Amino acid sequence: GVKVDAQAASTMMGQGLGGSVSVARAYIQAMEKSVGENFGEGNHCINCMCHPSECLFSYSTTAVARASDDFYPRDSGSHTVHIA
Repeated sequence: GVKVDAQAASTMMGQGLGGSVSVARAYIQAMEKSVGENFGEGNHCINCMCHPSECLFSYSTTAVARASDDFYPRDSGSHTVHIA
């Protein structure tokens, strides 16, 4: 599988391209197609930095979203919930 970071950035590139929803949806559809082609059909993707509505309502084949900061095994302060 693969972890895809910085997905929220796609929502900031909508000006002149049909708006943030249009750009985020196109980005996510292309990303999910690539994940399916390269890692097999199914949920083989962890979506990260992906919590704007434009992203959350665009997923169709990837369903896991990482909802925390990075995890450091020796730093107990980083031991929070990582999957939502």
